[in-house]
Amino acid sequence: MSDRRLQTELIEGIRKRGGRATLGDLMSTTARSADEIQNAIIPALNGVGGHVAVDENGELVYSVLDPRRLPDERSALERTVEVASKVLSVSFITALSVTLVAYFAFYIVLLVCLAVVAVIAAAQGGDCDCPCDGCECLDCAKCGDGCGDCCVIGGSEKKAQKREIRAKKREVFREKRAERKQKRLETAADRRERRHDALVRARQRVGLRGEREVLGLKLERETVTKKPKFYRAVYDFIFGPPRVARDARERERNIVAFIRAHLGRITAADVVTLTGLSIGPAERLLLDITARYEGDIEVSENAALIYRFDRLVVSVDDDVADLAFIAERGHAISVADFARQKGQSAVDALKRLQHLARNYHGAVDARGGSTRFVFPATDAGARRGDGERDYTYCWERLERSPAILGIPEGERGWLYGFNILNLVLSIVMSVYYAGGSSILGGGASEAWLVGYLPLLFSASVFGIPIARWLIRGVANGTRLRRNAWRVFLLALFHRLEESDRVRGAEILESLFGPQALIQHGRPGPDNRQQTHLVSFLERAIRELDGSIDAEAGLDRHGEHTYLFERLHDELNAVERERLTVDLRELQVQTIVYDSADPEM
Repeated sequence: MSDRRLQTELIEGIRKRGGRATLGDLMSTTARSADEIQNAIIPALNGVGGHVAVDENGELVYSVLDPRRLPDERSALERTVEVASKVLSVSFITALSVTLVAYFAFYIVLLVCLAVVAVIAAAQGGDCDCPCDGCECLDCAKCGDGCGDCCVIGGSEKKAQKREIRAKKREVFREKRAERKQKRLETAADRRERRHDALVRARQRVGLRGEREVLGLKLERETVTKKPKFYRAVYDFIFGPPRVARDARERERNIVAFIRAHLGRITAADVVTLTGLSIGPAERLLLDITARYEGDIEVSENAALIYRFDRLVVSVDDDVADLAFIAERGHAISVADFARQKGQSAVDALKRLQHLARNYHGAVDARGGSTRFVFPATDAGARRGDGERDYTYCWERLERSPAILGIPEGERGWLYGFNILNLVLSIVMSVYYAGGSSILGGGASEAWLVGYLPLLFSASVFGIPIARWLIRGVANGTRLRRNAWRVFLLALFHRLEESDRVRGAEILESLFGPQALIQHGRPGPDNRQQTHLVSFLERAIRELDGSIDAEAGLDRHGEHTYLFERLHDELNAVERERLTVDLRELQVQTIVYDSADPEM
């Protein structure tokens, strides 16, 4: 990324936080390392008239009050290339819809013209075969006053005979068709019964219809509800609905948000719950984040590694200070009292208390004629509500089977009709031109424009989605296994909160409830789920530093007990460490210097 883009990102990050931000705030907002931010922030502030303040602990606070933006330093060539790429992209998307409709209109006009020519040719023809001016009669002896009478009489008799022959042929054809239809129905019924099980197994094996289940989990389908505009309808039909570009720093941003929400303390076990990674890659990722975000490592009493990020937690947000202020007053305060103590207007005080109540489980008490806000959990370690947190666990991000067509059901009929007609007629025209014939006398260029190119285009409109559907069917199996692993981690960590020993039956109960355990406490009737569970437990032993509890041995149902000491110890050690953190010591203290007021 260029320096200017990084500087713009930092300035926008400061403005998102109300115009003031610490290094920790910027690391959280942008998911940029401390070195990247420190190297780019001063030039960025100089470009928009920002300033820097220092508190009594030496923490820097960056401020941007000027609404102006950083000047665009790109060259004219760079801007031209960017505009040209956007124009080309829109032109290509629009050209697909225009081409489909244009060929449809052309073929309709061509069919109408051919029909008119056929009608004219039929009207000019006769139905007699005598030498009387080329007319065709059944018997020239019947010609009375002239060939015209002969054609009328003879032609009528010949047509009657033809109609009779055709009627007999149709009757025979209907009888044979009825017999063939009955045989087909009988054969199809037998074949359907024989192949049903094999078809289900094939679908489950490759995931073509998302019907496969792992640990009782099916792959949810993505549903398209928004109808695209006409100019991009064909593009979305071929390549699927528009998607937001994936954030390359999404995983890192999620971990940083978790760290800030958990008082700057995290372990490798926490990273497993956030990413779904095995313990080794999770630890390597956490070590990299420690280096990039000025973290530190300490060892707990039970030898668990705890990663500390004190600087990442330092913020200009006054939430904790305000909550501590309210806690000193009995965990409740009125709007008037808060406004008076903080020197704010009643409106500002109300907004501030509403913000705190929304994020920290506060409640409104309007009894007694005054509005009071009650905070039952306003301690130094107060947490934001789950509905407001900025991070997500891996089991909250289950993948879906992506939609193939970017047009909602019920809105695709016109496109199917247009392209089917184009495809059929382009095939006919291509065969016609392949024989060396011509309609418009345009030679090879006519054959390509009227036959071959529309054939390739129409085939692609259907062929590309079919190819994507086949690829999705194969990929869905992998998606489903990833989802099942994440849900398995949810059940596993739920059990690890109580003990470091886990049994398969307990995991099943966590996943499916008590109904998963039937006779004598054995797992439920679906042996496939038991097989999947055993495979996931074996994978957890390999990837999460677990083991089989040899001392416990087999229980009365022949099941092992699985031991995950490391995960259990890390989860408990980091919770104990978080209880010792006093966030008031990590907040911005009294400002002792501000570049906007050097004389302070």
